Amino acid sequence: MVDFAGWNMPVQYASIVDEHLATRSSVGLFDVSHMGRLSVTGPGALAWLESMLTRKVAGIVPGQFRYTLVTADAPTALVILDDALVSRDTDATDGTPRMGLVVNAGNRERVVAWLRSRLPASGVELVDHTLDTAMIAVQGPSAVDVVAGLCPGDSCMRIRALGNYRGTTATIAGHAAAVSRTGYTGEDGVEVTVAARDAVA
Repeated sequence: MVDFAGWNMPVQYASIVDEHLATRSSVGLFDVSHMGRLSVTGPGALAWLESMLTRKVAGIVPGQFRYTLVTADAPTALVILDDALVSRDTDATDGTPRMGLVVNAGNRERVVAWLRSRLPASGVELVDHTLDTAMIAVQGPSAVDVVAGLCPGDSCMRIRALGNYRGTTATIAGHAAAVSRTGYTGEDGVEVTVAARDAVA
């Protein structure tokens, strides 16, 4: 175990080579709960995020993710605070967009502080869900089969149907979860986000 941005992180359980080969040939499980998970909601959410990120946000449809950068303005240039994933969840019943951001652990606090310092007086709410949720990345050619095997039929079908940079909701092992397909290992896979209480081993 090593300290990483205040989190106890298992760098490896056995051989790094064995874990690499398992992910390449079958499936690997990564606890990525250290990643920051933020929600941005309200009638002004889209326009505000457009002003804070480098990627166009307005065209994102529910269930879609985009890779982006969080930038801050400095006297002579833009400063990159972090790279991030921005997503759009299912809109509220009144059509108000519900957006999400996933940021890196080492930059989470300064990103959250910067974003909060730029919130408008009304119309946008930013909430940091990092400590209330857990995120598990299941990566490898068997990853989708493993996760789908823990789900009832409708959830299983939604997970199997996910395209790249898409997300959905599902019931996994009896727990409500958000599932995305934005893998970073070079293999297929999904990321599963659940309430922190549901992730205890």
